[in-house]
Amino acid sequence: MMSSNAVIHEQCVRLEQASDRAWEEAGLKQYDTFEDYTEMLVQFGYVSFFSLAFPLAPLLALLNNLLELRTDAFKLCHTRQRPLAHKASGIGVWLHVLQIMSVLAVLTNCFHLAYSTSLLERAFPRVTAPQKVWIVFGIEHLLLVMKVWLAYAPKQEEDSRKVNLVSMDGDSFEVSRSVAAMSELVKTLISDDADDDEVQEIPLPNVKSPVLSKVIEFCSHHHNNPMREIEKPLKSADMHDVVSDWDANFVDI
Repeated sequence: MMSSNAVIHEQCVRLEQASDRAWEEAGLKQYDTFEDYTEMLVQFGYVSFFSLAFPLAPLLALLNNLLELRTDAFKLCHTRQRPLAHKASGIGVWLHVLQIMSVLAVLTNCFHLAYSTSLLERAFPRVTAPQKVWIVFGIEHLLLVMKVWLAYAPKQEEDSRKVNLVSMDGDSFEVSRSVAAMSELVKTLISDDADDDEVQEIPLPNVKSPVLSKVIEFCSHHHNNPMREIEKPLKSADMHDVVSDWDANFVDI
């Protein structure tokens, strides 16, 4: 009798669980980013290729995207299974597709400018057909050079602000120079408070160490210039006169 009651109770519990939100989501379609990426690339193509023919296209695309923010949010929350988070360093192959489309957009708009409008004729009334080709050729090359520079100049500047460090377990990884300077600052402060015989080499923590993550958080909060915050002159004995509330809470942690 007891066993039958236990079975009935277990079945009732399962029926209650079957009516939960998780069971409802299990019957929904899985979310896939392919459709959303495809839709955005088609829109980007129309805007970048044909804005010269229809100048209102960027404005209409902006209004469409503002509306789609809410419709996509409703789709994710009510009509799709809850997506699982995956780490990614970028958008993958879609970035290469966008780069190819941007180059084609430059070429298309240059030819639109030369052969679908009268802007060149109004700017240069005596321009000939061969001269028009050379003008389009020059404008197109200038725009492509600017595109390449805008794409790679910030990355080179960012890479120049990074240094390679080796952790205690021998793993090599990149951090900003401010984090490396912070590590050297810690070594200096400890050596100032200790005797020469007590000073030892301080190994860098593991890549996943919470100590390193706190150092990176401190540098990021102070816009990668922690030395400016630490070298502030003391105006009084009260620590909170020279240390912000964020720093005080950071130290307490």
